[in-house]
Amino acid sequence: MATIIPGEASETDDDDDDDGDNNDCNDYNESNTKQVDNSEQNDEEMRKWNLNKTQQHLWGLHVDEKLEERWRSFGCDTIKLIERQAFMQRKQFENLKQNLSNTQHALQAVSSTFRQTAENLGRVEWNLSLLQEGAKLIPNFSVFLTNSNCSTKK
Repeated sequence: MATIIPGEASETDDDDDDDGDNNDCNDYNESNTKQVDNSEQNDEEMRKWNLNKTQQHLWGLHVDEKLEERWRSFGCDTIKLIERQAFMQRKQFENLKQNLSNTQHALQAVSSTFRQTAENLGRVEWNLSLLQEGAKLIPNFSVFLTNSNCSTKK
């Protein structure tokens, strides 16, 4: 019987047949050991993978939080920039609004003055027409004066 070293091929087919039963047991034990080792390695790899997955998930959450924080910061910065840029326009708009309001008040005052002037002109016209009518009622003294001059000369 020849000595067979595990992992090496046997020298003859007879060696294979003689140790066939023993080799089968050895092969079975080795395969079970390999399966146990493989399952332990698989369990360890699964734990590492789960740990990596958890770390990646936490890292992903951290990245999402950072990204969200950056977007919020970007939004705030954008609003501040727009407010600064719009400040002068807003100030001009407020000045224009105030000037328009002042102009409207001035136009209302001018309109009121024109209305009062028109009313006063109407009163003056009325008074003038009354004076004209009253003047018609006054007798003409010039006729008397000419008649009296004529009578004194005779």
